Amino acid sequence: MYQLLKDLPPRFIQDTYATIKVKVFRKVKGRYTTDDGTTPTLSFLLVDEEGTKIHAAVNDLAYGTFEDVPEGAWIKIASAVVSSATWKDPNHLLSTHMSMLIIPSTATCSPIPPLSDHHFFNFTSFEEVNSGFFNIAYPIDLIGTIHTVGKLSPTKNSAGAERSIPFTITNARNVELYCIAYGRVAEEFSYHWLRPHGAVVRCILSEWRVSRSRVMHSMSYEDMIVDGGEYCRFWFDPDMPGLPPMVRRNEGEDANFSEVVEMGDNSSA
Repeated sequence: MYQLLKDLPPRFIQDTYATIKVKVFRKVKGRYTTDDGTTPTLSFLLVDEEGTKIHAAVNDLAYGTFEDVPEGAWIKIASAVVSSATWKDPNHLLSTHMSMLIIPSTATCSPIPPLSDHHFFNFTSFEEVNSGFFNIAYPIDLIGTIHTVGKLSPTKNSAGAERSIPFTITNARNVELYCIAYGRVAEEFSYHWLRPHGAVVRCILSEWRVSRSRVMHSMSYEDMIVDGGEYCRFWFDPDMPGLPPMVRRNEGEDANFSEVVEMGDNSSA
């Protein structure tokens, strides 16, 4: 027997342990420093078959048991503890569960067959993004077609700013979003963009965020999509079952990569 994440108690209950079957949606390693040196840390973002996501912090003594669990694996965890606290990084609110899990040294982990073939994306419509009501702390998933890509900024500049690369993506209704990646993400985006690909490049942005910037010499603002730092991901021409299909329309003398677009905003995969 196991519990769905939505059925876990909302707070810590003494001597109550949970058995769950989940996919490792994200895996985050870190380190913290004490007077005795540095200690590795390990956290997961776990998702169950219904798409509920919860953060889980691995106890120091359980680190060795869970260190080699790969991102994307389906696992059964026994003896996890519900905590009333949350690991919700205020800059990256990825969890959809109000509490979090602590994985103690007594917890066990075993691989299981996948319970779902979903990728657990929750695609936001481009029109919703342009509504301007998104909090930058909340990540979103987008799927579209690359329209334009700018140049990667120089490695060094007088302002000491991170490297960046701007690009735009469009949806099936030719709604365009302006996007910009920074630092590591910008370099990876540029590297993959410069590799051989077709005239049409479909793109998924996962865990990116909406930002607003003031238009120069104006009191108005414009929306842009910015990368989510260490947590964000992107894919070019992803080969993933269950994604919204591609369609071609308006074929003619102007038919080009911008005419091959995706369908399926507001869908989950």
